[in-house]
Amino acid sequence: MKRTSFGLALILLLAACGGGAGDGAEGSTTTLAPATTTTGGGTPTAATTSTAATTTLAADAHPDFGVSWGSVFPEPGETAIYRVTRFDGSTDDLSATFEYGVDFRGTTVDRLVVGTAEPGNEGWALYFDRSEPWILSVIASEVYDPAVTGGPSLTEYFPDPIPFDGTIGIGEVFAIESRITLEFDGGGDTTLDVTYEMTPASIEESITVPFGTLDDVLLLDAEVGGEFIGGLFEVRLWLHPDHGLVRFEGAPAWDVMELVETWG
Repeated sequence: MKRTSFGLALILLLAACGGGAGDGAEGSTTTLAPATTTTGGGTPTAATTSTAATTTLAADAHPDFGVSWGSVFPEPGETAIYRVTRFDGSTDDLSATFEYGVDFRGTTVDRLVVGTAEPGNEGWALYFDRSEPWILSVIASEVYDPAVTGGPSLTEYFPDPIPFDGTIGIGEVFAIESRITLEFDGGGDTTLDVTYEMTPASIEESITVPFGTLDDVLLLDAEVGGEFIGGLFEVRLWLHPDHGLVRFEGAPAWDVMELVETWG
């Protein structure tokens, strides 16, 4: 079954949201402003003045957590390592990185790369636009296979980029319908209807992955449907506020991805 680019869009958004919970607003400043009480006639009474805290957030701050959208993404050159489990059960450890300001069909965008996103190699690339704070618009996904030397084995392209909202809370449902164009190795393409639905389900006490045992991990449930799937395909992701994605079931190019080494 073909995987879609839905999962990594959620990783980027929900990992970002999780990063702001707990320790206060990153990129914010707090100031004290004088406040006055009034008499019954509405006349200010200076003798009963007090102070009240007001918070000034960065222009791209998350509305609930105060985290700056610009601070969410790793610096150029930073990498992480993920253990991928293929559909035949074999495993390998692959590097992941963000590349900024790359070209996709004449448009300058950003992309996330896991493995080597080049013909004749094993890898996956997600192209996206992050120019609007807390909205990540998914543009395309490319899967690369070592047996395919002419280009990606599968490209999933959205003629109208899909904007995922990074501000939804636990228990809320985000749903969207769109169109997707599938381009296959060897030629041929088709455009079909597709639906996405995600729910940040719960905060899990702990999860163990090759990186170690992590506490307070967000579990995200998602369903992808449409003509090319023939039903609903379930995706599950576990995200940590400090490490982003730690486990991904239903990854675009593999069965499972798990964190081995965190970003740095």
